Amino acid sequence: MFEDKEYVTIKELADVLKMDRSGCLKYVKKMKINRFDVRPLEARGQTMSAITPEDAQLIIERREEEGYINGDVVGGNSNNADNGVFT
Repeated sequence: MFEDKEYVTIKELADVLKMDRSGCLKYVKKMKINRFDVRPLEARGQTMSAITPEDAQLIIERREEEGYINGDVVGGNSNNADNGVFT
């Protein structure tokens, strides 16, 4: 997926996994993957955390093994209309 890139920002990875950016960063830290800072043009010179494309692919595969596909739990009932409703 990211083979043609020299790095993958945490924001890009979070978008692919349909996760919140801070949650994705926590997940990367939990897996003890080395991060580095980059200054991409789209960030207007601000630093962003990034990882290698190989590590990004590893994270995607790990999320799928854990039962998450595109941010949804496999077999979960996400169509329940009562989600988030207090009674």
